[in-house]
Amino acid sequence: LGRSGYRFLATPLIRQTPSVAPTSVVGRDAAFDRLRRRLTAARSGRRQLILVTGEAGIGKTAVVDRFASSVAASGNVAIGRGQCME
Repeated sequence: LGRSGYRFLATPLIRQTPSVAPTSVVGRDAAFDRLRRRLTAARSGRRQLILVTGEAGIGKTAVVDRFASSVAASGNVAIGRGQCME
């Protein structure tokens, strides 16, 4: 919208836990550590935006699914997720 900004119009779907089954992820300890640090910062009141990028097929979705599942299982948290569509 010109000079007004953008408005999010979708109706959110609220679930208690992610519907994605966790998958096995190997060799991604550094990525999980970065995600945990960002989560800690968010829980302390600092806004966070995380973009997971990389070549196709390297396991980005698996990392995000596994992390979101572990966070959801740990307690009171809301998870928002976006995805690019071709």
